[in-house]
Amino acid sequence: MSIAGSNPGPLLGRDAEIELLASLLDGVQGGGGALVLYGEPGIGKSRLLAVAAGFARERGFTVLSATGVQSEAHLPFAGLHQLVRPLRFRTADLPAAQRAALDAAFGLGQEPAPERFRIAMAVLDLLGEVATDAPLLVLAEDAQWLDRPTTEVLAPAEAITLLDASAQQLSPAIRDRLLSEAAGNPLALTELPITATRREPIASGSLPLTQRLEQAVAVTALQRAAELSPPRQRARRLLAAAELTFELGQRDQVISILREVEQLDPDPVERARATWIDEVLHTRPLGDATRAASLIATAEQAGQAGDRDLQLDMAWLVASRAWLVDPAPTARRVLIEAADRLGDPESAELRIVAIQAYADPFGKAPAVLDVHHDADAARFLGPAAVAVGAFDIAATFLGEAVEGLRTQGRLGHLPRMLTLQGSMAAQLADWGVAIPAAEEARRLATELREPQWVAAADTVDSIIAGIRGDQDAAERAAARAERIAVPTGASITVAFAQFGRILAALGAGRHPAAYEAAARLSPAGSSAILPKQRCTPVRSAKHERA
Repeated sequence: MSIAGSNPGPLLGRDAEIELLASLLDGVQGGGGALVLYGEPGIGKSRLLAVAAGFARERGFTVLSATGVQSEAHLPFAGLHQLVRPLRFRTADLPAAQRAALDAAFGLGQEPAPERFRIAMAVLDLLGEVATDAPLLVLAEDAQWLDRPTTEVLAPAEAITLLDASAQQLSPAIRDRLLSEAAGNPLALTELPITATRREPIASGSLPLTQRLEQAVAVTALQRAAELSPPRQRARRLLAAAELTFELGQRDQVISILREVEQLDPDPVERARATWIDEVLHTRPLGDATRAASLIATAEQAGQAGDRDLQLDMAWLVASRAWLVDPAPTARRVLIEAADRLGDPESAELRIVAIQAYADPFGKAPAVLDVHHDADAARFLGPAAVAVGAFDIAATFLGEAVEGLRTQGRLGHLPRMLTLQGSMAAQLADWGVAIPAAEEARRLATELREPQWVAAADTVDSIIAGIRGDQDAAERAAARAERIAVPTGASITVAFAQFGRILAALGAGRHPAAYEAAARLSPAGSSAILPKQRCTPVRSAKHERA
């Protein structure tokens, strides 16, 4: 089915993917983005592209598309011609040299096609001219069948766009040097400018690496070492590579590595680590006692085999994911008993403090409030402080955690920390932190295909709008969050979505509406979704103006 094909009806079971597409388009004013759809034939990739095209046109975008065709894969620039054919009338706005480059590529002149970089520059400038009139969406279907000259032209164009977006003040010499050394690698194009701008005038030899690039190099080294290792050592090295790859935010590569590990018949500890990485990678709320007990048993087996760090990491993950759904009493009892078996919460191991706070927030609140920590521990203590209702302390911990993760280039953990930071800052009316935290969380979560954290960022927007008295904006953001959170059972996100509604209704004097939204936090005859959130401070628009 082509992108331009007719829409046979509603697309079912793809709410999360559709929400991601809408978020990507809605965030275009803050910067461009890209999304790749992978999957087996027939699962609906073409339909999703059609949905994206429809959304874009509704929002006033110019939509360009190309479809790879296996029988045309040998025809030079066939895909590029499809893409820019609707723009031929705009080539008159290009410099003569660039018009000539495009004409030669499409066989419209007597000259042979120039080097690919010149064609890429011409295409980039042409697309840039079009984008000055309206936002631009470029779609490529069956990209694996696009001819190689087209992909070679589009890759440099993408590289130039990415570099210019990440570093706008580079001198021409450094810009050319970075394009050469990055060789189209997206991570290098965003990271090398950080070090290059510290070294003017540019020196000979390779540019220095950031910590993220060093991690990327380490991933490559570990994968290569695994290839050369005997089978009994291969899984361990691949799993180390998978952990680093997750922290770099390269989700698809993590999945590929885990599949490779599965083929190696890993030992019990390696299998436990693979399970932990898979759970970290997929944000799945956890309220079922059977599944919680199974994961905790796996964690304890790793501990008995001598991997205490893995045991604590898995236990923390189970406890934090259970908090997302307000687990059933049996599941909560499993968590509390497992937390008690870990040891003394007053020990030096702060992960135990965080786990016990999630499992028993009323009983363990003092341990979180009185703890002393370092910057790395803030990643565990910040969410734990949220769980026990200590918003002011949580805001401090989360700020330290976010700054540490940014410095270390650990993008995989950032969406969660940013949404929690934004939520705490919003409830403390700290707009300077809340607004950019929510925006960054949404952008990263969209890039990493983590719809749960996109929804969480929407709850931050709803809270901000509610405190400001914008009832319509609070409702829209809350509804966006619920469209993702309700089907997955993420009760904590649904609960946070109510805060914006409550605050907006109270600020407008609509007390029955505020009560109706608040009742969703603690339905009659059931335990509260968020027992520690009942005393959330309320500010109306009138208070804000005062």
